[in-house]
Order: sequence, then C-alpha cells, then structure tokens
Amino acid sequence: MNQQLKRTLLSLAGLGVFLLLAFGSLDSTNENTSSGNRSSNSGSRSTNTDTTAYVNSKSDFSGELEDNFVEFTFDYPNSWKRDPKAGKGSSESFVKVQNATSNGVTIENFAVVWLSVLRDGLPQFARQFSDGIAGGFPEYKKVSEGEIRIGSYDGYE
Repeated sequence: MNQQLKRTLLSLAGLGVFLLLAFGSLDSTNENTSSGNRSSNSGSRSTNTDTTAYVNSKSDFSGELEDNFVEFTFDYPNSWKRDPKAGKGSSESFVKVQNATSNGVTIENFAVVWLSVLRDGLPQFARQFSDGIAGGFPEYKKVSEGEIRIGSYDGYE
C-alpha cells in the first residue's frame, strides 16, 4: 500500500472515530425504519426518518480529492445543511455538513477532508486544529488526544 493511501486512510479513520464519538453521545431515535432520505454523490442507502445518508463516489471528484479518494458513507441529521462548495474545485473537503442557528452561526459541523500530514506531524497538527476550533467555540474543551488503532490502521485522535 503506498504511503499516500496510508495517510489518507489514517486521516479518514481519525475523522471516523470523531464522528463515532460525536454521534454516539446523542440519544438514539433509530426505530429501524426506512424513509429513503438520501443525499449522495451516487449510490443509495436507506436511513431512518430523522437522518440523511451521504454516499460518495470517486467519479464526482477531481484533482487531489480524486487522487486521494477512499469510499465512505455516513448519516447526518435532516436539520443539518450540506455545504455546496465542499467536494468541488480546489476544496480540501470531500463533504461538509453543519448545524447552524437561524442567522448562520455554526453550532456544530462535520467534514471529511483530505489531509497530507506525516504520522510524526499529527500531534502538532492536532494541537493547531484544536486551537483553531477553540477560537470559534468559546465552550470548546478537548477531552483526549493520542495514538489509536482502528482495525489494521494506526491513527491519531
């Protein structure tokens, strides 16, 4: 497996863990019903009535996003809005969804990005990223950071 693919998978794994922790802390409304709500670049996937499914496809990306593509899907609340600029042009994000106030202030968001950082640089990147988030969210508090293993991949959270 080439180094670029490993870095991409490592980045996506870290984001996946974050998503798992973020959505895992929410109260479940899943009643195992299918509504057919879909928001995807391609493909289809059933979700419950309170969420929309995002399914990506390599054919919908170009440049670095296409070169560093890894297939993924996730569900997000129907009340969240998808950023139409993500996944287009020179965007670093494959997709970005957010929950915002009526006047457009972001309450919470989730993005899957392409990240080119060598493993040794992940602690520094995590600190910089955390500092950036703290500047925009006064109540922000980092609760953990460190190396992690997801399946057969080493990662950093």
